Amino acid sequence: MLVTSVREGCGGKGGNQAVAAATMGAATHLVAKVGGDTEHLKALANLRSASGGVGTVLT
Repeated sequence: MLVTSVREGCGGKGGNQAVAAATMGAATHLVAKVGGDTEHLKALANLRSASGGVGTVLT
């Protein structure tokens, strides 16, 4: 199998639900803990871009 492209995205059940709800206009506030690697920065940016509250997301 030859791969010609790769698409990387943020995932996680709670994060996906928070982004979906915020995108539809609901006020969201995610309470969670993310890893200390560089991937957590992408996840938090994704939540912020959807106007999701991330004040209680711990690293």
